[in-house]
Amino acid sequence: MVTNLTTILQEPYLETSSLLNSQGGWVICGVVVGFFLAEGSKLLEAFLDRRKLYRNLRDELEANLSLIDQKKAFFKDVINGLRKKHLMYPSSIPICSMVFDNHISQIATILPPKMRDNIHIIYGQLKRADEFSEKSSREIIESVHLGIIPEPFEYYASIFEEVLEKYDVTKNLIRSVLDNKPKDVFYRHPAK
Repeated sequence: MVTNLTTILQEPYLETSSLLNSQGGWVICGVVVGFFLAEGSKLLEAFLDRRKLYRNLRDELEANLSLIDQKKAFFKDVINGLRKKHLMYPSSIPICSMVFDNHISQIATILPPKMRDNIHIIYGQLKRADEFSEKSSREIIESVHLGIIPEPFEYYASIFEEVLEKYDVTKNLIRSVLDNKPKDVFYRHPAK
């Protein structure tokens, strides 16, 4: 039984309208396309927000890298003053931490574990140094007046030297993060 193409095309099942030829078919297609466009735009927006947040965090780290040099110069003056038994108010401009403080929960989700660990150490060290700087002048004055520490000027000068050393470590960590080569600061990612 040989049939030709015109006979096949005239069969009743091919004459019925397809899904796309019906009005309901176009509605369904429009809904599907709209759904994918909406979801795609949400994904794109989330990606761009994460990228912007990461860029802002990098900018903040770069600002802190410059600020560390200023703080080190200031603390060297404080150390020299303490060694001469002069008291300077050792408070300086606090670190930049607005992005970190306000977006830590989002930052934690976009960074790989090593990078998160480095960020944790960097901001922890910088904030501790700022806290020490703020409270140290009061402690030095109390130590001198009350005689709590035998050589308070030398004692606090050595503590400020430790802070300077920690600034160097922190600067190296910041550089490693900015170079996208974070260090394994918690030794939880052994080399393979």
